[in-house]
Amino acid sequence: APEADTPAAGPAPTRWWVWALLLGGLDMFTFLVYSALEPLLPEYLSSGADSSARTVISAVFVAGLAVSGLAMWLLGRFTLPLRTLAATGLGFTAVGLCAMAATAHFMAVGLSFMVYMFGYATLFLTARRGIVELKAATSDDGKAFGLFGLVSDLGNVLGPLLGVALYAVNHRLPFLLLGAVSGLVLLALAAVARRRTGLPGAAAKSGP
Repeated sequence: APEADTPAAGPAPTRWWVWALLLGGLDMFTFLVYSALEPLLPEYLSSGADSSARTVISAVFVAGLAVSGLAMWLLGRFTLPLRTLAATGLGFTAVGLCAMAATAHFMAVGLSFMVYMFGYATLFLTARRGIVELKAATSDDGKAFGLFGLVSDLGNVLGPLLGVALYAVNHRLPFLLLGAVSGLVLLALAAVARRRTGLPGAAAKSGP
């Protein structure tokens, strides 16, 4: 009966902000890690470069950005579940960051950075596809985008500060700590995935 449908649909509209915060938090973490690496990698590579440091640094960043662009193009051709994308991105991010901590040799750092950048691209796409799905499923799309953007932008502000502070303690600490956090978030995602089956869009679509 119509009366029975109303209570079931009632709580759903209040949940858009939860998904906006989660997606914004994922995007914030993505930008926080990348913006933390930007000032650190030149210093880190300079300490272990076997040739011109400037050439090595440029080559590593160019290779990483190329992998990121290729990953976005490739993943954009498929519609994978958001949980799968997020788990893949976090996994590649964790592996790439921890591998960078092993050595400052430019070949090892370059390969590790490419692995990380594949994860970066995957997380970038995950957050944006998620917020688009949320927009399509809720009438509060303007508020959702605003909250998402507000939380996301914090990563660009906090990243360099955190990275430099950790690097001052130990040159390998930023890579290890951020990689460990990526792994912990991945484990948390896996735990939550066992209890929930709905995607952000699916959760919000239950509303009127």
